[in-house]
Amino acid sequence: MLTLNNLSFSFHNNKVLRNINISFNKGEINCIHGENGKGKSTLIKILTKYYSNYKGDIFYYENNLRDYDKNDWRKIIGICHQNPYLYHDTIWNNLNFTDNTKSEIYYYLKKFKFEEFVDINKERIVDQNINLSGGQQQLISLIRSLSTKKEILILDEPTSHLDNFRKRVLVETLNDMKDKCLIIVVSHDEEFINNCIIHKL
Repeated sequence: MLTLNNLSFSFHNNKVLRNINISFNKGEINCIHGENGKGKSTLIKILTKYYSNYKGDIFYYENNLRDYDKNDWRKIIGICHQNPYLYHDTIWNNLNFTDNTKSEIYYYLKKFKFEEFVDINKERIVDQNINLSGGQQQLISLIRSLSTKKEILILDEPTSHLDNFRKRVLVETLNDMKDKCLIIVVSHDEEFINNCIIHKL
């Protein structure tokens, strides 16, 4: 369980989050939902310890987030960003830059029907000139995140570049994972969030 108790955050004297009380539980696909400007991105940065100057408390079970070293916390939490960050390296190394095993990566490549593309292109270098579609970039980032087996997984707008088939696969995958991993999703995708427990900001 990840619990937010009276969480508030201000940026340049602008109150972005005000007295937020939410409990995120395993066994559910938790969705943070709200209009633009309601603080969803700010909350993600707080949960990943990018921002620490918040008021209130965040507990992971009985442990206060403030007591975690940033590096130790990032061994627990994984994130797939809305705008995928890919490294200047091969496609395969972008998938396999953590402790993911080849079998775990290929499990998701097959599930999302992305295996053939990666097998053909795995040695291509990702740089500013590579011609990867938004969907291909998102799949690389998403599969990388799913393969890490973190205790907490945050997915920021994970369906924004996915076709309908892969959206269904993602829902199926998260339902398979939700008892082993605490899942938090930020999404505006109305069809997708019908499968979630919604937490409004």
